[in-house]
This record gives sequence, structure tokens and C-alpha cells, in this order.
Amino acid sequence: MEYLDYKVTELPDSIENLFCKPLDEGGVRIGLDDIQIQIITLAMVSSKEKTDYMYEKLKGEHYLSLILEDRLKSINCKTDNGVKILITYSCKSPGEAVMYTYYLAYKMKELGIESLDTETLCLKIFPRGFFSRETLEKYWDKQKVNTRGNRGSDNLLDYRKAAESIMK
Repeated sequence: MEYLDYKVTELPDSIENLFCKPLDEGGVRIGLDDIQIQIITLAMVSSKEKTDYMYEKLKGEHYLSLILEDRLKSINCKTDNGVKILITYSCKSPGEAVMYTYYLAYKMKELGIESLDTETLCLKIFPRGFFSRETLEKYWDKQKVNTRGNRGSDNLLDYRKAAESIMK
């Protein structure tokens, strides 16, 4: 595995340029599965109150929703609860939740939007489906940092400074 140099953790556009853009350009997307289709349908036709209720229930049952919500808050990325439900069910690990968080912030910047709703997520960001597991594994490895004795994480995505260009 090839590691990024530690100095990229101090550059404000590292996550955007070294992770998000390459993922956007080279990431393989796969069609939606049955659960994702059902979630989209429910989120699109349900009232805000019903979607909010479903999300609150999900938070009590699925720890990835808490990781996703925490990371979204930390970078001031606003989404509706339908987005959070769909992304949570699309993730299999904490790392995937973190990758999707930064990717969403990147696409929101690109689209010039302040808040992401389920319709925009489906029509403009993931019209062909979500990233394949193989793609997520590949890009997780690509964001690894050589800490060379420096304190801190070996994940570029854990460095707030490196995300400044896509933060609101």
C-alpha cells in the first residue's frame, strides 16, 4: 500500500483533491439494492415528521448513523434525515460512513448547495447508485497517511484542517 506524506494533513484542500475528486472520477457505482429503493421511496413520500421519526428510531438501532451524524456536524454539512437514513443503510463500516460524509460535502460544494435533501442526493449525486464495496475499500487505502512517528491518525479523513476547503 502506498501512503500519503504526513504534510498533506496540514493542507486545507487535501481531502477534496486527494480523496473526493479521485473517488468522484474513478469510483465504481453499482445499482441500488431493494432496501435502498424502499428507503428512497419512503423518504420521498413520507412527511418530514415521519422521516424524522424513522431517523430517531434508526439512531437507537444502528451505530453508523451516530458516526455519520457526528462527522456531518463536525464539518457543518446539513442534510435532511432521509439522506442520513439512506447513507447509514448503504454503509457497512465506520470508515464508509466517514468517506460518504466527505464525499457529500464535496458534491454539495460542487453543486453550490447549503443543505442536501434526498431528492438531490438521488438525482444529482448518486443517480447511478452508490459506490461498490471494492471501490470504498480501494479509496480507504488511498487516503492512508504515513505518520512517521507523528502523533495522530493514519487516516487523512481524520484531519479537520485537511477538509477546510469543503467545510461550510
